[in-house]
Amino acid sequence: MKCVMGLKCNMFVADKSLILLPGLASFVAVVSAGSFTQAAKASGTDKAVLSRRVARLESALELRLLNRTTRSVHVTDDGRALFDRVVDPLEQVLTALETTATPDKIQGEVRISTFAEAASIWGVIAAQLQVQHSELSLSLAVAQEERGLVDGGFDLRLTAGHLSDSSMIARKLGVWRHVLVASPEWVRNHPKLRDPSDLARDWILFDGVPFADRWVFERGASSVTVHMGSAIVCSDGNLVRTALYEGVGVTAAPPFFVQRDIEEGHLVRVLPEWRTSHVHHLWTVRPHREFVPARVQAVIDMAEKVVRAAAPGWALLAD
Repeated sequence: MKCVMGLKCNMFVADKSLILLPGLASFVAVVSAGSFTQAAKASGTDKAVLSRRVARLESALELRLLNRTTRSVHVTDDGRALFDRVVDPLEQVLTALETTATPDKIQGEVRISTFAEAASIWGVIAAQLQVQHSELSLSLAVAQEERGLVDGGFDLRLTAGHLSDSSMIARKLGVWRHVLVASPEWVRNHPKLRDPSDLARDWILFDGVPFADRWVFERGASSVTVHMGSAIVCSDGNLVRTALYEGVGVTAAPPFFVQRDIEEGHLVRVLPEWRTSHVHHLWTVRPHREFVPARVQAVIDMAEKVVRAAAPGWALLAD
């Protein structure tokens, strides 16, 4: 049988737990405190309520756990045996609940959906989080769309461009433009480039974004719209990078995807006097506004910090 939340469970055990656990917790509280009166004071629970819960537990187990008089309470042998078995596991359960309910503690795993071209961003984010929050871990999964954020069990998504689901809670981290790039070899083999229309035949088309074959370029007050052909069509950013390295053609890529390649000389800018007209946004998206765990908020805050620090360098590449 599956529960509504998708967790495997035994309904018999769940039903019995609703009956037995309040009595068990009350029983442990009474034995630990030494009396119903002291247990009631310590827990803020009415003494009569504790007594009824323990009596219900005894009835369900068909065992006498406590011998009561008007002045004292004595634990029976069966009661002592039960107490010894459950006191440590119950303490572990309480510790787990307290840990889960501690909103300010930054620890545990954050499951993140992202796109492959953002790998360099996540590398910096992960490195800085590791220094600041050593008990925090990231689980990254690559997907080109926001769909599946909830169904996939993700806490967060990093996405670029248009937000397809208005019900999600988005936070804008920064802006960026695509950068025209190719390999040095390709540029050497095409010495007579004049404007972006000369790129149409050798365009590496990335079909992971809308209108990938239509681009508007700007140079000062001038602009030109180019309908690109395709030397090759790729559905993955890493395939685009490989095609660029091999001199297959030219493309417009996110600056955070190609910045290191340009710095290391694997790729060079093409027609640097022209820039793509459209400005894109980088967002974090999460499914819920309320009860945001501190670990998730820490990742969002760090992502914004990293993007803001990197954005001026991206702008220099694209402008």
